This record gives sequence, structure tokens and C-alpha cells, in this order.
Amino acid sequence: MFNVDNIVPDQKVVNSIEGEAIQYDLLILVPPHRGQKVITESGLADESGYIDVDRHHLNYKDYDNVFVVGDATNLPISKAGATAHFESEYLANRISNEANGNAYFDSYGGEVACTTITGGNLGITLFFSYDKPPRAEFQSKTDYFFKWTSSDTYFSAMVRGIM
Repeated sequence: MFNVDNIVPDQKVVNSIEGEAIQYDLLILVPPHRGQKVITESGLADESGYIDVDRHHLNYKDYDNVFVVGDATNLPISKAGATAHFESEYLANRISNEANGNAYFDSYGGEVACTTITGGNLGITLFFSYDKPPRAEFQSKTDYFFKWTSSDTYFSAMVRGIM
């Protein structure tokens, strides 16, 4: 593992906290992700600032009737809107069944789909889960159109309960 400690730009070197140094030509870094301040200060968060969630049942720690979805979770999957969509679909089925006195044996497998624009009016959708690494079938104009319109249509429809 390489955890960045500091960067020496004039020498184009990145140093790690483990004592390694790497030369670079072009450096693109993503800062460590952390949970929101309100969650960290609430006492609900783990050491990274995320809420400790059972990865297969989406309940908070050992509480079977307190649930967490979306960016606040410490689940080892992307922090994307599509993640919350898949989590909420599982959770809605679970709560509905349990509220009606039915046992619910399904579990959430970490399913995620993430669409991105790749250029030239093309897009690609990656599908992955806890057990399957990201995979993409092909680039398409459909995925490009979906990504381009999603903020105005797809997610708006989800918020209104249409999808």
C-alpha cells in the first residue's frame, strides 16, 4: 500500500508514509474520502467518518431496525447516487416484508451501476458488486445520452417515486 505523505513538486516525487518515494511525470491524486462532519460529530461514525453498517442487511451496527443507505455508509462500494438507488430498493423490500410480518431472507450484495461519459458522444456503464469487480460491456450513445440527461430526468423521477 502507498499512502501519500507529501509531494515535492520541483523534483516530481511523491513520498509515502511508509517511506517509499515515487517519481512522476503527471500526478493525479484523489484525496482520501471522509464522512460528513455532521455524522462524525454525532458519534455514529467509525474512524473514517462513515456509519458502520451491516453490508448485507444495511442496518446500523447491531440494531436490526435502524438503517443507513448512501454516502453515509462505510460499505466498500462507490459513493454514487446509483448505489443508494440499489440499497433503497433492497431496503424497501425488506422493510415492507418485515412490516407485514413476513420473514425476509434476501441480502444486499453491493450492486452498483455507474455511468460515465467517455468522449466522442459515447458513454459506458460499469456494473459491479461486493463480489464482482467493475465491468463494462461496451461504449454506447445510449449510455452517453443516459448520463447527459440523468440529472434532470432519471434522478428527478426517483425522488418523485416514479422509478
